Amino acid sequence: MPTLLLVGQAADARLGLDDLPMRRRLVEPHALDQVPEVEPGHEVVAVLVGSAIPESPVGVVQRVHQRWPRARVAIVVDGEERLEELRRQTTYAPGIPLELALVNLASPTVSAELADLTQAAVGGHEYDQMLAAVGKRASAPQPQLLVRATLGTLLENAPLGVLVADVDGRLLAWNHAAEDLLELEPETVGALVPTLFTEPDSLAEVFDRASAGAREVGADDVRTMQGSGGTWLDVGIAPSRLADGRDAVLLLLQDVTSRHAAEEQRDRLGAQLELIAGVSEALLSTLEPDAALRGLAEEVVPTLADWVTIQVHDDRAVTQRVVLHHRDPAFQELANLVGARLPQGVSESTPSRRIARGEEPILIEELSAAQLAEFVPDPDLRRLLDDMGVHSAIAVPLPGRDSVLGSMVLVNREGSPAFGPAELRVARELGRRAGSALETMQLYGRQRALAEELQRSMLTEPPRPGHTEIAVRYLPAADEAQVGGDWYDSFLQQDGSTVVVIGDVVGHDFRAAAAMGQLRGLLRGIGYISGSGPADLLSSLDETMAGLDIDTTASAVVAQIAPPGAPGEPRELCWSNAGHPPPVLIPAEGDPVVLAVEEADLVLGVIPGIDRSDHPLQLSPGDTVVLYTDGLIERRDQDFDEGLAALVAAATELRDRPVEDLCDELLARLLDVDHEDDVAVVAVRVLVPKPQLRP
Repeated sequence: MPTLLLVGQAADARLGLDDLPMRRRLVEPHALDQVPEVEPGHEVVAVLVGSAIPESPVGVVQRVHQRWPRARVAIVVDGEERLEELRRQTTYAPGIPLELALVNLASPTVSAELADLTQAAVGGHEYDQMLAAVGKRASAPQPQLLVRATLGTLLENAPLGVLVADVDGRLLAWNHAAEDLLELEPETVGALVPTLFTEPDSLAEVFDRASAGAREVGADDVRTMQGSGGTWLDVGIAPSRLADGRDAVLLLLQDVTSRHAAEEQRDRLGAQLELIAGVSEALLSTLEPDAALRGLAEEVVPTLADWVTIQVHDDRAVTQRVVLHHRDPAFQELANLVGARLPQGVSESTPSRRIARGEEPILIEELSAAQLAEFVPDPDLRRLLDDMGVHSAIAVPLPGRDSVLGSMVLVNREGSPAFGPAELRVARELGRRAGSALETMQLYGRQRALAEELQRSMLTEPPRPGHTEIAVRYLPAADEAQVGGDWYDSFLQQDGSTVVVIGDVVGHDFRAAAAMGQLRGLLRGIGYISGSGPADLLSSLDETMAGLDIDTTASAVVAQIAPPGAPGEPRELCWSNAGHPPPVLIPAEGDPVVLAVEEADLVLGVIPGIDRSDHPLQLSPGDTVVLYTDGLIERRDQDFDEGLAALVAAATELRDRPVEDLCDELLARLLDVDHEDDVAVVAVRVLVPKPQLRP
């Protein structure tokens, strides 16, 4: 029967302790040290009534805990505010029992809470008795005396498995549940506990700590491990002591096989969702089919398969493109050989060919040698596939809206898990997304081909008069079809003058391209028939746009180089600027010069008939003039002045390059891969006359 110590108050009817079966002792705080020892096997329950304790209740609790370490202690105070204060004080104070109860005297459940405390003391006493029984069993001199009944009925029939070991890890005793979970035999007594689990090192360190002192074993140490019987167990570890006083380690086992299986399924689903997201990102990151299929293969392997082959078919189900990717880089050269022979070396019954004919997805959980021979009659190709490893396979279509665009075959080697329905579902979804993306890319490719043809028809090659060298370049915006509002042109007038033009219509789409084509054709015709200079050409174009109701605006620079005179003489350059970035002169000798004016003339399409200005300049043999659109020097992270300075710096380094190389290098140095604007460039150079040979 537990002993009740009422500390600090002789009696309080509100405590409701009168009916509890306990031996009572009323004691003042200062007399705690004078309380005689309780009878062996009895628990101590100390109830401190805080309002009647002159000193700090925390200090009294520490003295009680020091005197009776296993005592159940409660502090009863009046009011929630005082209770919260005590809760803060005891949270970090040393020497406080872990199961200290703080009770509000005003609570209607105060009697029940203190009764629970008493019952916990009784339960703790019974637990000690069971451990004592375990200790007696563990210290039995002969293994045959280790009869489970000595553990006590409660422990023997507990729903948890129980193992008792000494600090060196030797198994001393167990209950029925542990015997079933770990498939223990009577002769297992004395075996090392870590060897009962598939990862012995995880428990070995526990007993290393225990051998240094059993109390160093963490009482809340719980780990998930697989038992030698194949089940998954939560293993709780706590220090204990046998009846003879020896330190021991108690292990509590709970079967969590079903939970572990659910967690594995959750992890697989998470990995599959991550795979689907990764594949979607890979497919959306490019409009190039080859890059998209390589990205798909690299996402699928090794997450879902050991290797994969992706085949793209034409309208007649003939394979046009093959991508094969293996998880082991050492096999990649072999994979390339297989990929090169796949379209010809397989039979019509192979999964990829059946998918091309419109059959449903195919799952082969275990591919036999006979099936492989049927699918791949070519013995050399079959040997290569054997080397790569073929054990389990899935084939799924890459469907478009109206037809199957290709197939994807996933393969696992022997030793890897066989594919099942879950993997088939994931592969089918990946194939569906890949097919949709591939169809979009094919449509984009057809549009791009059409756009490129339109571009070639509108942006013709420059003339080659012999006394000047002209190079032209056009790059569309990276995320648009291959035409836009930027244009270049060059042509010869009837008097032999060379005219070069750069322009930019507002917009970056087919409408801008159509307007660009109109303006380019009008300016070209006016310039050839009239023979006018740059300013008059731009004024005439502006008036024509108004008269023909061409509703657009555009910037442009027109430059005219006079016909050559005597060999080696300078030639006049005259240019006019309608709101466009200024040309750059790269002289044969000296630093590049930006041909800027204080104020450029107004863009085309705003106010027809306004005055426009010509700007003359002498060009020496070897001088080069570069005209360009704003996409070459402007982008989101770079303003106009920074871009123009970068252009001048590049021109300084590239001044001696041929004009074709000059244009290529300017584009390479100044543009990002994903440039957002169209870019047109024209470079015209006055040629140095060749020396005349004497007759």
